[in-house]
Amino acid sequence: MSGGLGPPSRSQVEKAGSQLRKIRRGEKPSEALEACLEIIERHRQTHARPMLNANIGMRRYAQELGIEAQVTQRLKRMQTIIEKLTERESGMNLARMRDIGGVRVVVDDLDALRRLQEKVTARRRRNGIETIDYVAEPRQSGYRAVHLICMYSGKGVIRPVEVQLRTPAMHSWAVMVEEVSARLGVNHKQDDYTPFHKWALLWSRKLEAAELGRPSNVSDEEFTAAWNAMTKGW
Repeated sequence: MSGGLGPPSRSQVEKAGSQLRKIRRGEKPSEALEACLEIIERHRQTHARPMLNANIGMRRYAQELGIEAQVTQRLKRMQTIIEKLTERESGMNLARMRDIGGVRVVVDDLDALRRLQEKVTARRRRNGIETIDYVAEPRQSGYRAVHLICMYSGKGVIRPVEVQLRTPAMHSWAVMVEEVSARLGVNHKQDDYTPFHKWALLWSRKLEAAELGRPSNVSDEEFTAAWNAMTKGW
C-alpha cells in the first residue's frame, strides 16, 4: 500500500475519481494530480487480496466439480482505470467500479462453463453475486463470456471481483481482439462497427454456432467479404 497508508475511505475514492476528471478537463490545477492518483492507487491495491481469494475459490469450485480449468488473475492497470474514468465511462463513480480486480477461468466447453457458473452462484449467493451473461446475449462486438461479480474480502475490506468464465473459443476470440487493439492503438474491445468489428463479429458467430452444434448463419462468402473489406489497404 502506498506509503504504508491504509485503505482510503469511500468518500476519498469518490472525490479522487471526480477530481481526476476535472483535472483532465482543465477545471482543476494539475498540481492536484499526484495526490489524486495516490488515492486511486491505494484503492486499486485494496482489491489485490480479495482477488487472490476469488482465484483460490474458483480453483476449489472447479476441482470439486472435476472440471479442468485455467485460472488467472489481474489487477486493472492504473492507465486503464484512468482511461475508463475520463474517456469511456466519464460519469462513473470510482467507488462503484467493479472490475478493478479480475479473475478469468477458461474451461473445456460450454457444459463445463454452465456447471461452474451454477456452482459459483450457489456458493457465493450469500455473499453477494451478480450475473452478466454475454453467452446468452453476446455483446454487439461479438464478445461472449459469463461475468460473475462476486464480493470477496481480504485484509479487512470487501471488494467486488469480476470473474470471467470462458471456453477456449471465447477466450481465443477475446485475446485476438485485445492483441489487435494493442497493435493498432484502437480499443476494438468496445462495441462499434468498423470493418474489423464486422469481421470479428462474424467470426464470433461462427464460433458460437460450432459450440452449440448448429449450422452457422454466416456464409463463407459473407465472411470472406468482411475479411477483404477489413484488410483493404493494409
